Amino acid sequence: MGRQKLQKHIHKYHQVKNNITGVKMWACGQADCYHFMPAHYVPMLPGKATICWECGEITVLDENNMKMDKPECPSCLLGVKTEDVNEFLEQRLNKSLVGD
Repeated sequence: MGRQKLQKHIHKYHQVKNNITGVKMWACGQADCYHFMPAHYVPMLPGKATICWECGEITVLDENNMKMDKPECPSCLLGVKTEDVNEFLEQRLNKSLVGD
């Protein structure tokens, strides 16, 4: 009997150490996913979607969050909630439109 076909999903990337070689590689942290990226494919990861390990929202891998073993979204990296950032930007926009 073959493997069950898994549903497509956004990977929840994290770095794991290969027990044999000791080299870190990127793997999906979803319970039913066995996907991993060997080291020579790592340059292809920036720009790929992943799930933030802090808030669970979809984010994009970039040079900043790829320095972490468990990447987080920009909001979590800055320690602010997305809603707070959006509210702040809206307030700033309204002030600039009014002419303050």
